[in-house]
Amino acid sequence: MAFETWTAARRRWLVPAFSALLVAAGLAFLPFVLPILSVEKTTSFLQFIGLEHKQENESLGSLPQHYADMFGWKEMAAEFGRIHSALAPEEKTNVWVYVRNYGEAAALDFFGPALGLPKASCGHNSYWFWGPPDWDGRVAIILGDGLDLERNLNDLRPHFQEVVLAGRTSSPLAMPYENGVPIFVCRGFKHDVKSFWPREKHFI
Repeated sequence: MAFETWTAARRRWLVPAFSALLVAAGLAFLPFVLPILSVEKTTSFLQFIGLEHKQENESLGSLPQHYADMFGWKEMAAEFGRIHSALAPEEKTNVWVYVRNYGEAAALDFFGPALGLPKASCGHNSYWFWGPPDWDGRVAIILGDGLDLERNLNDLRPHFQEVVLAGRTSSPLAMPYENGVPIFVCRGFKHDVKSFWPREKHFI
């Protein structure tokens, strides 16, 4: 009550002063919540105000993760489109596009139709429930699981008759673990995809 009485008596200058403080604080932190600055200026600004920008136990690039995750999707889809367009006409009729997390799958589903890509499949979280397509097992375009080429080859070769490195993701502003990921064209799947699909379930 005493505080209310004190502020009521000074409302004439307290309200404008408090409002000005809120506006000033909002303007100061606006570049942190909206992409109104260039990439270079955003990086400098975050370093200047000393905000910690690491949310995962992964290596970082020049941008905080919540900004870096906005980059690379269009370039990834374009690379998938390039690889898809290089396939033989008969292979394009039933090609399986498979990626490793829902962000990658959503990016391909958003940018892919304009590039002639089929809907992406993914075993990560809710995407797993939608299952694999009605696929004949002849050819697939698969995004690697991480940057290690040899590990990816060893992971894929037991399941396909042929595994060929066809490209890599490329976006220096994306998170480092999303930049340079190998993309493979795989032919001759050795299993029934519907029976194999439960092994791909990855909820996290």
